[in-house]
Amino acid sequence: MVQAAHLTYTTPIAVAENMLLAVKRNQAITSYLTYFQMLTPNQLWAAIVSDTEKKCFWINIYNSICLHYLRLYTQANDHKKIFSLPLFNIANTVLTLDEIEHGILRKNKVKWGLGYITNPFVSTFIKKCSVAQLDYNIHFALNCGVVSCPPITVYNTNDIASQLKYNAIHYLQQECVLEHNHESIVLPSLIQWYQGDFVSNKQIINMLIQYGIIPKHTSPKLLYKKYNWELYLNNFLS
Repeated sequence: MVQAAHLTYTTPIAVAENMLLAVKRNQAITSYLTYFQMLTPNQLWAAIVSDTEKKCFWINIYNSICLHYLRLYTQANDHKKIFSLPLFNIANTVLTLDEIEHGILRKNKVKWGLGYITNPFVSTFIKKCSVAQLDYNIHFALNCGVVSCPPITVYNTNDIASQLKYNAIHYLQQECVLEHNHESIVLPSLIQWYQGDFVSNKQIINMLIQYGIIPKHTSPKLLYKKYNWELYLNNFLS
C-alpha cells in the first residue's frame, strides 16, 4: 500500500526536494502537487531567483514528476509520449516535462535542434522561470526513467555544484568506453543529441579530461552508443 507523504516544508525549493524524497520512498505526493498548484507566479519567482536555485528546484521537479507518472503509466505502449503531456501544474500553469527540460533548464532550446536552435515561441511564464545560463551538467542529472539515463540525486542549493559534478563523473565513468589505445571513446547518446549545449567537440574533450574520464593530452575520436529505452524506475544515486 502506498503511504501518503506529509508536507512539513513550506518553501518551494524545500518542497521540491521533499517531493522527490517522497517519490523515492514510493509515497503519495498529492499534498505536494496541491502546494505547487496553489502558488502564485509572484511567490514562485520571488523564491527561486538565482540559477543555482532554478537548477536545484527544476531538476528535482522534473525527476519527481517523470518518475511518479512513469510508475502510473508503466503499461503504456510508448512511455516516451509522457514527455509531451501536460502533467505538472505550478502557479496555475500546466507544464510538460519537455517544457521543464528544454524551456526552463536548457534556456528555451528546441528539443531536436542538437542544442543549436533557440525556440522563439516559449511562453512568458517559461521565460521568467528559465535559467540565465545553460549548464550542460543538467544532462547528467535529469532522469527519464530508462536504463541509459543518469541516476537521480536529490539536489540542494548548498551543494548543487558539487552534486552535479559528482553525478556527471559517476555517469560518465559508467557509460564511457575508451577504445583502441585511447584513439576513440564511446559516449552516451545524450551528449550527441544536445551537442550544442556542450559548445563543441573540443569542449567535450576538455570536459572528459576535467572529469578524469580520459588522460590529459589525448584527443580521441568521439563515438556514441545506442540509448537503452527499457524502463528503469528506481535509479537513485543517493
